[in-house]
Amino acid sequence: MAEYLIIVENLVSRYGEKIVHKGLNLKIKKGELYAIVGESGSGKTTLLRELLLLRPIDGGRIIFNGKDITKLSPGELEELKKRIGVMFQFGTMFSSLSVGENLVYVIRKRYKIDKHTAVEMAKIKLTLVGLKPHVFYMYPHELSGGMRKKASLAMAIATDPDVVFLDEPTSGLDPISAEEFDKLVRTLVDSTGMTIVQITHDLASLLFTDRVAVLSEGKVVYEGEPKGMVNTQNPWLRKLVSTLRFRRLILGK
Repeated sequence: MAEYLIIVENLVSRYGEKIVHKGLNLKIKKGELYAIVGESGSGKTTLLRELLLLRPIDGGRIIFNGKDITKLSPGELEELKKRIGVMFQFGTMFSSLSVGENLVYVIRKRYKIDKHTAVEMAKIKLTLVGLKPHVFYMYPHELSGGMRKKASLAMAIATDPDVVFLDEPTSGLDPISAEEFDKLVRTLVDSTGMTIVQITHDLASLLFTDRVAVLSEGKVVYEGEPKGMVNTQNPWLRKLVSTLRFRRLILGK
């Protein structure tokens, strides 16, 4: 079990009488780049909220670094949340603060350290995501789309979390910027050993992932390397892998 950072077992999620997840299972390894994809309404957003500990589950278990979250006290859950980083689709920076001030705020809130040390840590994070030193003094509205995504990623990794979740990270980017971001995420995983999980609809992003989980009809219908997605009989996944985009991007055909 030590190999896995997150294990989801027989997950059940409901909204009233509507069942979103019907015994969903997946395992996320430590130090891997893991993607979650699925058809519209398959429960990707609900799963993300549950993995972020923002929504209680209705059945099954989520085991985080060996701890069953259903058995943790409210205080223990709050401590666990501090070990999770997240980059939301539209970013979470305060518009009235510079990029650097946003990072310093997050770092000092987490570690209770002096401002000088926090500033140095913030600058290191900006360097890790490929941003120049002057970006520290820029405001969110002054950033290009690609720079804003990188700054949001710096925010997500600012406190050195055990796992970072990326919500549709390449959404709104042109193909060149999207590929640059995908390569950056891949480099972060390879160079730091951090675990990154991305919820995505961008097939091109799968070229850079280690493994992918495909959601359909309330369950994970495939989990493994992207190229292995062709070896399934799930109707929705069969349609996906038969598309020209999938065959050209993932299979090179």
